[in-house]
Amino acid sequence: MQTIIEGAGWFIWPLGFCSILAMAVILERMLALREARILPKKALVNEHTGKDFDSEFEESVYNFLTDEGYIVEKQVGCAKYRIDLAIVDKDDADRYILGIECDGAS
Repeated sequence: MQTIIEGAGWFIWPLGFCSILAMAVILERMLALREARILPKKALVNEHTGKDFDSEFEESVYNFLTDEGYIVEKQVGCAKYRIDLAIVDKDDADRYILGIECDGAS
């Protein structure tokens, strides 16, 4: 390895330094995003279908939560995947604090 570095000449040192610096920045960003649990806004577009309830149980859970003062949205998801009920964060309307998946009609 040392012979390769010596054979490459003086310009390999700035290149090596930049590579190490870039790897450190990438690792730092990965750790920061993992800790903050942040996804870009466009990475997951929440769709609100407004679709009706799948079961009476789902409707009763929805009614109970709204009676308790929670803001609840029905059938929230992305693509073809949906969560039956999602509770909206009162401090940030673009964020959910809980998703509830009911088993459906049985």
